[in-house]
Amino acid sequence: MSTNNADTFEQATLLYKVISKLGWLGKPADIAEKVKQLQRGLPKEDEFVALCLWMGKCSLIHKLEQEQFPGLSKEKYQVPDFLGVFSLCNEDIPVLIEVKKTADIKIKPFTSVYHSRLMNYASLLKLPLLIAWHIERPNLWCLFDIGQVRRRRSAFHIDFQAAMNNNLLGVLFDDVIIKLKPGNRVLFRIRKEQGSEVRDSHTGRLQRFSGTLEEIVWFSSRDQRIAANSVLGNLLESIFYLVDTDGKESEDEQYMTLTFYTTREENLFAHQLLGVMAFGLAILKDDKLNWLEVIKNNKFRMDYLSVRSALSQGVKDGAIAAIIKQNPAVRPPFLQTVMGKTSV
Repeated sequence: MSTNNADTFEQATLLYKVISKLGWLGKPADIAEKVKQLQRGLPKEDEFVALCLWMGKCSLIHKLEQEQFPGLSKEKYQVPDFLGVFSLCNEDIPVLIEVKKTADIKIKPFTSVYHSRLMNYASLLKLPLLIAWHIERPNLWCLFDIGQVRRRRSAFHIDFQAAMNNNLLGVLFDDVIIKLKPGNRVLFRIRKEQGSEVRDSHTGRLQRFSGTLEEIVWFSSRDQRIAANSVLGNLLESIFYLVDTDGKESEDEQYMTLTFYTTREENLFAHQLLGVMAFGLAILKDDKLNWLEVIKNNKFRMDYLSVRSALSQGVKDGAIAAIIKQNPAVRPPFLQTVMGKTSV
């Protein structure tokens, strides 16, 4: 089966499932809306799989079938989104994962019924249950044990601070906080084409010109030159897409030099680079991003091992102030069992 035919088959299968659920008497507009709802719901699940692939600590992840029989089983069990297997301390750790997404740092409480069904399924399989929470603003992932969700009245709650304090991405994914120094900069040296310059008649300021880009040069905050094609240069290029920068320009008889630089110390999680690593500049545009294609191709601008190596080099060269690994405030039982007395 060709790639196009395979994609068409997958789309037809999806449509068939939707139509089957709605019944053949459903209106075409209703069916179309249902498909749109599914499209809105699936990408964050696919993005989480892409995160697992890129960070390289997950030896297996697959979606769990959401259809379950007999129908009465739904009153007792809620099937989570994924089964994942993580490698830690030379052991394979299987976990269940339910994915949530919100626009901001507030997550809706889990109803007691929903919470009970998830817990019943996890207990049945005797596996830990984790919640993978994506916050669209400011593009953060958080992974925490469901034991951190606390009952208040008739529902189960967790706030942003508690979730982040017990984030397991550092332990299971090797995620880190990057403290980027101010004053890192990149220079674009452009040789001017003679006779192409157009200047303001009053100020003499260069308004436009033609030229050839001859050199891209990176410097750390302490003026350490960084090769543009090095792993650190590639990493800084990706980071510059995500942080605040300012710019200036200078010229001499032969060259125009454009300089962009970081203006302040900034903190970001390594996992926040995922979009740029997967899509490059398209992440900054209105292009439709397809996580499913990223998963199938499993290709990124830099693999995560190279990112970690570049961060270490960045500390030596003065571009990175610190690399901080987050430990959970409370180590969940399954990690205590695996890691024993080993420090996380």
